[in-house]
Amino acid sequence: ELREKGAIIFQPLEEKGFALDLCRTTLLCPQGEGRCLAKRLADKYRFQVELYNKGSLLVIVGPAQLSFSPADLARSFAKARDEVRMLYSGAAGANYQGETFPPSFFKGDRDTLLGGGQREFFSTFSLTPREALYSSLRAVPLESSPGEICGEMVVLSPPGIPLLSPGELITAETVRHLLKKRAERALFQGAADPSLKTIKIVTEAGKNMIELT
Repeated sequence: ELREKGAIIFQPLEEKGFALDLCRTTLLCPQGEGRCLAKRLADKYRFQVELYNKGSLLVIVGPAQLSFSPADLARSFAKARDEVRMLYSGAAGANYQGETFPPSFFKGDRDTLLGGGQREFFSTFSLTPREALYSSLRAVPLESSPGEICGEMVVLSPPGIPLLSPGELITAETVRHLLKKRAERALFQGAADPSLKTIKIVTEAGKNMIELT
C-alpha cells in the first residue's frame, strides 16, 4: 500500500543466503527530506521511525505499532510526505524549519558535540533487573525519584535506547535529563506512565525482601 502511495521501498531478494527482514521497511527520500519527514511523523502522527537520515527512513513494525494498521500507516506516511514537501520548498520550507524544528535537530551527533553538547552519564545498578522487576513497586513523581531504585524501563524513542532500567539507581543528573526531554514532549516507551509524570520505584519493603533472600 505504501508503494501505491508513491513510496520507494527496498525489495526483498529471493537469493539463497540473503534476505531482508519483512518487519523492516526502508523508505527512500530522494529530495533529502528524511529528517523532516521523521519529525513530522512523530509530532503529528505519533509514529516513531527506528532510524533516519536525509535520504531514508527505517521503519520497524513490531508490538509498539500494533495500533497502526497497514492502511493507517500508509495514509499517515503519504500525508506527512505531502505536508513536508509543501513546506520543504521555497520560503515556506525555511519558515517550517525555523518554527517547528530546533536548530540542533538538523545537526548530526558529531556537530552537536562539537557545538558544546554534553555527554550524559548514568548510574550503575543497585539491584539486578530481575530483582527489581519482582520487587514491591510504587509510583512516585519523577521529580522526587532521585536516590530511589528504578522499577521499570524508561526508553526514549527515538532512538529507542533505555535511559533507565529496572534495578538502576536514579540519580539527580538522570532526572534532570528526563525532565528536559519530557518538557520537549519526547515519546517515552516502557514506562507505565508514558507521560513520565510518575515513575515506578522499588519500595522499602521490596528492598527488605531482597536482603532477606
